[in-house]
Amino acid sequence: MKIGFDAKRAFHNKTGLGSYSRNIVRILCKNYSNQEYHLYTPSAEKPIGEFHEALNKDNVIVKEPIGFFNNLVKSYWRSTGILNQLNEDNIDIYHGLSNELPTGINDTEIQSIITVHDLIFLEHPEHYKKIDRVTYEHKARHGCQNANLIIAVSEQTKKDIIKHFDISPEKIKVVYQPCDPVFQKHPSPEAVKETLKKLKLPDNYILNVGTIEERKNSLRVVQSLSKLKASDIHLVIIGRKTSYFKKVEKAIIELGLSERVHIREGISNQQLAHVYSGSKVMIYPSQYEGFGIPIIEALYQKVPVITSTGGCFAEAAGPDSAFVDSNSIEELSNAINNILSTEEIRINMITKGFDYVQKFNDDIIASEIMKLYELCKK
Repeated sequence: MKIGFDAKRAFHNKTGLGSYSRNIVRILCKNYSNQEYHLYTPSAEKPIGEFHEALNKDNVIVKEPIGFFNNLVKSYWRSTGILNQLNEDNIDIYHGLSNELPTGINDTEIQSIITVHDLIFLEHPEHYKKIDRVTYEHKARHGCQNANLIIAVSEQTKKDIIKHFDISPEKIKVVYQPCDPVFQKHPSPEAVKETLKKLKLPDNYILNVGTIEERKNSLRVVQSLSKLKASDIHLVIIGRKTSYFKKVEKAIIELGLSERVHIREGISNQQLAHVYSGSKVMIYPSQYEGFGIPIIEALYQKVPVITSTGGCFAEAAGPDSAFVDSNSIEELSNAINNILSTEEIRINMITKGFDYVQKFNDDIIASEIMKLYELCKK
């Protein structure tokens, strides 16, 4: 088969949708080298992370806009003009990796699949500007209505697609996300120690990973730190700062936690894997997600996870992680205290969590996606 991908974010986004795009291409190239993969991107910038390995494969072809107008207005090329190239390249399946498909693709012979990551902009519109909500909804609705098949990254996202777009459940297949291979490898204690030293981080800490924004609840994590029995435990937050960070910073100062809270952003995945590995507990009390990739990254690194009740979190974290009301400081601090003070509980969570996360291994996810491509082509 000739399989085309919307690869814009694979080349341009370091995290989130970019990570998903790169990992899908990577695992398919690794497990199904007999197929031909065409990556369509407005510009092929320097590859991010291990993505360059996939780009060096003989069966991976990078495609940029052809023609003066398509190069002048690349947004037009990506949304419409790309269809001419897809037809010329005899693409069998086109996979929109990030909530959208080109307009008019359903009028061609090309079969299409769209991955929908989340509909948070509809479930929690208060976190988005109106123009962004309207744009995201239009693209996602159009893609879902016109795709031959839809991949939802969780059962929760599948429910949201049915709810908001009135799509038949039979058209939606749940395929979980893979994570970067660096998180699936276990670093040596020496490597972890060296990274912590380089990043000027303490040895004894709990961890929170994700953009520092209201939905992720970083403020609750900081507030729970002041309630812990162990006064020598630190908190490390890894994530990009937004305007919400001012609230977090204010709480850190008011609670007298300036010496115990360490915030870092812009670190590499290799460094992040080391930071996961060195942590006592990973805390992810987000209000809402499409999946929650930091959860499986932590489980691969054999770190116990505390996350939110409801939504998609149980799908990612498995039955042996700890679940709390994301807005309850008391529940969160009690869960942390429980894990830190009882080694038996912590070891059990690590062992069973690591067993559970094997369902997200590359070969399993790649097989599920390839089956959908074959189903589409029939």
